[in-house]
Amino acid sequence: MRSRLPVMLRARSPLWKLWAFLSRVYTVAAQSDGTSDARSLSAALQNINGMSAIFSLLPVLTGKTQNVKCIAARTFPGSLTVVGLGAGRVLSKLQLGIMLLSADLYRNLVGELSYPHQEYVNAFSPPLIHIPTGTPERHSSNIIVNHNPTEDYMIEAWFQTQGLPAKVELSQGNNLRVLCGLLVYLLAYAFETFLCVQNAATGAAIPLVVVQAVSGVCWIVAVCILQAARGQGKRFVCLNRLATAEYRCFQLVTSGKHVRSAIISTQLTNIRDFNLFDSKYDSKRLKAVGGTMVASGMIDVFATVLVVGLNTWAYGWLAWQVVLIVVKVIFSLEPIRRIPVVDVHPLVGDTLDQGPPPPEAASARQGRKTRLPIIVDISPEFSFVEVSVTQNVVRETGTQARWCSRTPGLFIGQPYHLQRPTLPEKQSVGSSGSIPKPLPLQLPELSEKSVHDPEKISTADPALLPLPPSPLASKCASTTSSDSASTITASPTSPRVITEVPRIIISPESPLVASPTSSIFPPGIQAIARSASTRSASTRAPTPPTKSPRRAATMPLRGPPPVSIVTRGGLPNAASFPTRPRPAPSRSLSDTLVAPLQAAQDSEVKQKHPTSSSASQGDLILYLALGKDKDGKLTLSETEPAKESNQALQREFLACLAEVVKANKVPSVEFLLAVEAMRDGIRKTMSDKWYAFGTPDLSRYLRASYEDILWRRFV
Repeated sequence: MRSRLPVMLRARSPLWKLWAFLSRVYTVAAQSDGTSDARSLSAALQNINGMSAIFSLLPVLTGKTQNVKCIAARTFPGSLTVVGLGAGRVLSKLQLGIMLLSADLYRNLVGELSYPHQEYVNAFSPPLIHIPTGTPERHSSNIIVNHNPTEDYMIEAWFQTQGLPAKVELSQGNNLRVLCGLLVYLLAYAFETFLCVQNAATGAAIPLVVVQAVSGVCWIVAVCILQAARGQGKRFVCLNRLATAEYRCFQLVTSGKHVRSAIISTQLTNIRDFNLFDSKYDSKRLKAVGGTMVASGMIDVFATVLVVGLNTWAYGWLAWQVVLIVVKVIFSLEPIRRIPVVDVHPLVGDTLDQGPPPPEAASARQGRKTRLPIIVDISPEFSFVEVSVTQNVVRETGTQARWCSRTPGLFIGQPYHLQRPTLPEKQSVGSSGSIPKPLPLQLPELSEKSVHDPEKISTADPALLPLPPSPLASKCASTTSSDSASTITASPTSPRVITEVPRIIISPESPLVASPTSSIFPPGIQAIARSASTRSASTRAPTPPTKSPRRAATMPLRGPPPVSIVTRGGLPNAASFPTRPRPAPSRSLSDTLVAPLQAAQDSEVKQKHPTSSSASQGDLILYLALGKDKDGKLTLSETEPAKESNQALQREFLACLAEVVKANKVPSVEFLLAVEAMRDGIRKTMSDKWYAFGTPDLSRYLRASYEDILWRRFV
């Protein structure tokens, strides 16, 4: 250290000069000449009465806006906690009290002040245009003059429900917030009172404590009454319903002629039930609040006189005042606090007539909200059904075809591609769940009592009677057996009707059975000899239950029916019997599955490798252009028009988007991210010059919205 100090002295570095200056200031401020010299620097710094005049200038610098935000906030603001602290609390309490006590007195004594509703509500509401719907209105023009606090939620509700009518649930925890804010105020006020007592005049400690206590109680009572007069409003607010006279409809004020905002609305009951102070700004309760604040400010004047300082505790008081000034400056940036949104529920299925539901965006079906409340005026042949973050969708009125852009925003020459209908996903045979399993034939359980005789077959329904034997049936029934059991077959008309056919018993010596070497066959053709063991299980008839001997003995003997001998060609040898049309051969399960599989594979190949005919047609594209009529509306043209040199249409779209962001007074992070995604997409379609020219307002409103979210989340 000793070696470095001479180097600093010789060098005369700037660090050494700063250290010497601070040391000299500290020496002058710390010297004490006793009570004889009251004009020393230490006495001046320790004179709290003189320093209070400097720190009280802050309320004058903040102006009227800070006072208005403290009164008009529906949620307890953080600035109302610190406004009653510090040296400047006297002037702040007097200004707030006079504003509530008498607007005329404030206008003549403090500064300019319009009528209360204009200052508390209209100054912080978005500019709106009234859409006439038969509702009673008191304004002469279509521009809304007097606003309602529920209008601040319309844009966010539209975005959360993607254009559906909304039921907004608002937070009802404002009373707890008031309690927490007053507790913070009490702690800070107690610490300030302790510092004031340490710097009080000789023998004035107890009077100072009493004065501070009375002033603090008056301020707390005034704040509680003010919050009770403001209230928390209704818990549920209904918004954005159309086609009914029970809602007042609006649109945002925009400067362009091609792009405008969607129609939003608020229920007429909200205008009566959701007003600030119930629109009674001259009520006795508010006048009592103003009088209490004025009384608290006048008491603080006496407390300020009793705080003298002139000791070492004055430095602590000065440090506390500096901290309060910094906090008050920060809280002067606090936006007007609105009641936060808890949830937004879409109103569907109620009794009011809403008309056809708005189109659902493809991204909304995937769980994302991308549509924004923007409408584009276009010629009657087309209509914009969706303006989303990544694309626009236009529906052709005549053919109901949908044309989709692949870029956000609007600009002349923007291509719109024909949107193909989405087909269901193809099922692969390899998946186990995609192959339908063949259902087994459902037959009722057979027992001895359920088997009927041939004579006892019901003839109530002719369609249920067994058909006469056909060559196919004869071929299937040409089986030799030693017993006289019957064959049970299912009727083709009903799976629950069972027909009993007697089994044909043919003796080997019967002349009906020809041997393979018989001469009755033409040369080169041999008879087919089959046994029961060589038949497959699928063609073998089901074996009926064995009959009892008594049942078999009582059955009448019947002659065997004529049997046709089937040759190799499948034709009956006896031509005397009537023939029936042969049924179509049944396809096996493998044939049924292989054919659709081949068709699906062919379609996949065609999709991956389109044919030359489909490739020659290409994708159908229309281009956004200005119409040739006198109105100059937008339309879709088959020929690509020349692009605008100044990109006026895209800048008009950005201006409307900025108004949408400005009108959303309670934005969510999801809404701001969607707007930023659209802005980034538009950035790729514009030049740097015109993009910088068209986005200052949008960037400023986005920054203010993010700051508003930070205030609502952490303060």
